Amino acid sequence: MSRAFLSRKVLPGVIAIVAGASLAHANDASIAEIARDARAIQAYPSAYLGDFEVSQPSEDVLKLAEEIVGVSRDKGLSTMQDVASAFDIEMGDPRQPDIMEGDWIDILVSRSLGEPELKQVIASAEHSNVPVRFVFRGIGEGQRINDAMFDYGRWSRGLDSPPQAILDPTIFQDRGVESVPAMYFMRDGEIVASVNGLTNPDWLARAVNGGETGHLGTRGPLLAIAERDLIELMQERTAQLDLESRKQETVDTYWQRAEFVALKPAMEDERKVIDPSFVLNDDIRDINDVVLVPAGSVINPLQMRPFTLRLIVFDPTRQAEVDWASSLEPAPGLEDMFIASEIDRDAGWEGFESLEDQLDSPVYLLQPDIRSRFQLQNTPSLVTSESFHFVVEEVAVKDRVDSPPVQGDPSDPTISLTSVPAREAAQ
Repeated sequence: MSRAFLSRKVLPGVIAIVAGASLAHANDASIAEIARDARAIQAYPSAYLGDFEVSQPSEDVLKLAEEIVGVSRDKGLSTMQDVASAFDIEMGDPRQPDIMEGDWIDILVSRSLGEPELKQVIASAEHSNVPVRFVFRGIGEGQRINDAMFDYGRWSRGLDSPPQAILDPTIFQDRGVESVPAMYFMRDGEIVASVNGLTNPDWLARAVNGGETGHLGTRGPLLAIAERDLIELMQERTAQLDLESRKQETVDTYWQRAEFVALKPAMEDERKVIDPSFVLNDDIRDINDVVLVPAGSVINPLQMRPFTLRLIVFDPTRQAEVDWASSLEPAPGLEDMFIASEIDRDAGWEGFESLEDQLDSPVYLLQPDIRSRFQLQNTPSLVTSESFHFVVEEVAVKDRVDSPPVQGDPSDPTISLTSVPAREAAQ
């Protein structure tokens, strides 16, 4: 999502939601009209409700608003009114002039000035001869927009007619402001004069009345802006929302896309013994290049490390096998690992979680290398070790009549399988 789209489309929508409404007929409005309306909403939220019909914003805007603002659309207006009531501020005070026309002074500030300084600057601006508007680039670290509203209400508490304050990073961008404070004398939307380092609006008004125009230099100390650009923050959080949405969609559809290593049902009990030994093709050497185990040696991994698992390989799409697996008694000294050859696609995550609840254990998906290593052909099967050999026991579960269709050729070692455990694979 581009910065231009956020500043001209999404940002006005978010601001409108804070005020309890969205731009009416936004699809038909020009970019200039949207920008103008956004500023009008910021300046006079309650008056805006009387001038425009309330329309439904897009779902993307609603999600972003709730993330950035911290309130839903329905609660937006009441939140603003609660803030105003708590700090004795009258919303839409008719005594405040429309500073979008005529003369006014923008004072670009930041929390980096410190709360005492901000309180003093706001209080002194209340009685300025020229209307004043305070402009912030964004919100504080970890804040939402309604938190920033509370901050300004606290800083301006006790004032009869507090100056307006807006969040508008585009003003900082358009004027190239990277440090604060900065003051601008505006006339009908155009900059007449500006000065850096000062916050006394009467000083700038006197300079303009005296005929001075343009940039009047830096007349005081400057500080870095503490707040991040609100539009950049919105872009970042929008990307996060999109990512979370895509991740959730991937998880939700995982079982419809999963490929399983299907096995046939065991028709009779059978016990197989597997020798895991292999011949070493190359020497094993230490860091000093001394041969520890020469090539041609026969290695049995079970002589080096015991196998302390009992693999329980079963097909959960067959209830008889699920009942069999859940009825197994613990094996002394062994940890059970349940491995599913298939999962009911239609049951999805709900069915998978129900299976884990019934077994009171995590369930893993069978991988091709596991099937190949233990020469698995049928379910259910138990895999353990005995005297440096693997033992595979196939069990013929009763009440099994017909085997269901098998997906793919069970003898084909190339059948793909997503990673295990299943939920991690889906993500």
